Amino acid sequence: MTQNALRPDILLPELGDGAGYFMLAFRGFAFGPTGCRCLNKFYGDIFGGMGDAVLSDIFSLTADLGRIGCRKIRLAQPGCARVTHDEVSLLSALGAAQSGQDDLHRAHLRWLVVRGDAERMVELTRQIASHFKSIGLNISTPELSGYTPVRQPNIGRMKLVGTA
Repeated sequence: MTQNALRPDILLPELGDGAGYFMLAFRGFAFGPTGCRCLNKFYGDIFGGMGDAVLSDIFSLTADLGRIGCRKIRLAQPGCARVTHDEVSLLSALGAAQSGQDDLHRAHLRWLVVRGDAERMVELTRQIASHFKSIGLNISTPELSGYTPVRQPNIGRMKLVGTA
């Protein structure tokens, strides 16, 4: 458990192809230069003629999160199987957009940008989610459940046995 001892690590392969394909481009844009021919070819193969438009939208989202957001978003390195909680929140926003859960979609975006203008990203994330849905790629996220502490002993029943 690397990020938070209260929640286990989440691995990208557990989230399915849609989440994996999105994170490939998102992390690529966040960490490196744009115009990677491998990424362009990969998205062209998957999305056909829409490949460049989808990549352009993901690039715009990456740039907007960097400009509009009022906090640093934790990202895993490209190629890393582990997904950070911020990345899960972004994937959850896209998944909520795909399933029409507008309040959840907006809540995740607000969390990511804190005091920034999340409304600017609502339509962009809807569009990205719709691109993925149009070719049958659902963006799924795990349900994050909180940590349940081990039951603590009832201190009222403990007896003092002696002093040292």
